[in-house]
Amino acid sequence: MDISPKSVIVVSALFSWALAGLIELQSTKWRRGEKSTFLPDWATVAFFSNGLGLLLFSQRGALPPVLAIYAANILILLAYSLLYLALENLRKERPSWLMAAIPPATIVILFPIIGFAEGAVRERVLIYTIASFAAFGIVSLSALYSLGPGRKRGPLLIVTAFGVLMAVQCLRAVRVSDQAKVDLFASAQHLVYHSVVAGVIACIAVAYLDMMRKSIAEHEDAEKGARLNPDDTLARQV
Repeated sequence: MDISPKSVIVVSALFSWALAGLIELQSTKWRRGEKSTFLPDWATVAFFSNGLGLLLFSQRGALPPVLAIYAANILILLAYSLLYLALENLRKERPSWLMAAIPPATIVILFPIIGFAEGAVRERVLIYTIASFAAFGIVSLSALYSLGPGRKRGPLLIVTAFGVLMAVQCLRAVRVSDQAKVDLFASAQHLVYHSVVAGVIACIAVAYLDMMRKSIAEHEDAEKGARLNPDDTLARQV
């Protein structure tokens, strides 16, 4: 049985949603005691957005271009921006909303200018590649800032995953620029690309869950230490 790129994209979309649910289950434990526990984790929204974007993209030709091309690419890049917010939240740092907005805003502004005709596929892939590199950069930088004692595996896995994704995305853009007629669902190269994307999605989820578990363990150790040494805790508060 032949496996088409479109089938891989649909499976990746469903996989992203499954990972979103898994992350939300884990984040409920991480956020316990906070007033905003009823809100989903940024990473949950990120994987849901990625899954929805992939699903819309897989229906290219069946749905209007404004959904299958425009909305799909915005949602996929928005997922990376939301992942950046999730990592900053995990670090208890204030994120840069401007940096988070740049990748999806690039698509929002430039895609309507380029247009959605089949003849503009190369231009759209180029714009998406540039915007995705910006997204990969801010997420990887946030992951590197998360490095610390006992916190290396997750951040380094995220950086490695995005490095692979950048390389594959660059090769895809070069390949598309050389083709006389571009069909994003009809070649073995696109099948490999979307298969790698599916693997990267899994790696990023595993890395984020690992970082969250480390954060939960540190919080529990701090609580245990506070119970064992209440005088030290009171002294720090004073």
